[in-house]
Amino acid sequence: MAGGGDLPAGLQWFQSIWSAASEGMTTADVWSAIRGAAESQAAFLLGTEVGIPETAAEVSARAQELLSGLTIFDVNQMRAAAGQMVTAMGNLSAASIEEVIDESMIGRPLTAMTGVETGLPPIYRARINYSAVDFEGNGFSDWTSLFLQGEPGTKGELLARIQNQLQAQVESGTGSPPAAALGEIHAISLETV
Repeated sequence: MAGGGDLPAGLQWFQSIWSAASEGMTTADVWSAIRGAAESQAAFLLGTEVGIPETAAEVSARAQELLSGLTIFDVNQMRAAAGQMVTAMGNLSAASIEEVIDESMIGRPLTAMTGVETGLPPIYRARINYSAVDFEGNGFSDWTSLFLQGEPGTKGELLARIQNQLQAQVESGTGSPPAAALGEIHAISLETV
């Protein structure tokens, strides 16, 4: 639970669950995504690749070890959190520029340590997917984060802060990869940390 409650086993698979939730997958599909991620991790740890017949049994066994202790309760808890975060991202995307950002637009990850339920002032992380052009003229898409203290204000104010940060990265040559020019912002996820 957000705010220091018991964290579910298998939290390392949350990204797979979030991806599945954002694509509207069924519970069976979520489990399949988790198994696929575990097999990829197992293959990496064993120095091989998924799908090689000579190492398939070893990869499968190691993936099972990685998933040991993960229960349906854990997956359901993570899927509920992922669903709330996906919904919040959609609500923020659909909001008008003038709209004040409210609780329905803010994701609550299971690992959140600030906010009303913790007694600590909220700190937010805006995760931004944007496009840009590198110094060779190649377009790319990347994610970056902006940390905010205090209330995030309106969607327009948040977008202005994000634009300022991205422009500062361009001007200072920071970012990975460094950008010569900004493109557009494709997605924003605002969540408590």
